[in-house]
Amino acid sequence: MNNILAFKSFSPFLPEIEIPVYISTLEEKYLEKLLQFCLNKIPSIFKETDENLIPPGKTSPPPAHWLTNRGWQYNILDNQDESIVYLKQHILKSYHEYCEDNDVTPEKIYAHGWLNECPTGTKIHPHNHEHVLDGNNPLELSYLSGNVCIRTKNTVTNFKSPFVNMWAPINNESGKVYIFPSYVTHSTSENNEEETRITLAFDLITEYIYNLNSDHYNGTFCELK
Repeated sequence: MNNILAFKSFSPFLPEIEIPVYISTLEEKYLEKLLQFCLNKIPSIFKETDENLIPPGKTSPPPAHWLTNRGWQYNILDNQDESIVYLKQHILKSYHEYCEDNDVTPEKIYAHGWLNECPTGTKIHPHNHEHVLDGNNPLELSYLSGNVCIRTKNTVTNFKSPFVNMWAPINNESGKVYIFPSYVTHSTSENNEEETRITLAFDLITEYIYNLNSDHYNGTFCELK
């Protein structure tokens, strides 16, 4: 279902905006399988990715322990594990429903996904996904992004107005999938729980965007079907 983030204005020079965030729920049995898959996968991600590679848009290597910054080196959705196959089908169904709710014609889409870990005392700082991974595509092609809460407790994702420093929070609940426009700046609150917060983030692009730079996107994005 659509959750509308309404940023009100009481000024004639500040536009009001409503940002739709689509929220759906994974089946519990697949959530447990997805959690186990991710826990098993994380050590191999650290082993198989290069901590010294600089992510697009960055000027220095990320901290060696920071899983998020390795995300552009692999696609967690390019996997035939039962839980990932289910998740891809769920994301595709949610995408079609999101389009329908917003009177948008759905297109063939490709997805890139990566895992995020937030141990106790850490958070994800404000950012957006407008550059669609590599930063080469025109910003006017910015499409959709999302987040899958795999193991979260007492945290929120904050979404920012594109005009002023106004924020709207949405509670993170394990098993929830959130889809929102890629241009929207977002961040998380600090994880104050003993358990590490685990989420799976993803970007969605259309076939048109994919074909603009297919040599780059081949291997980092997979078709959802």
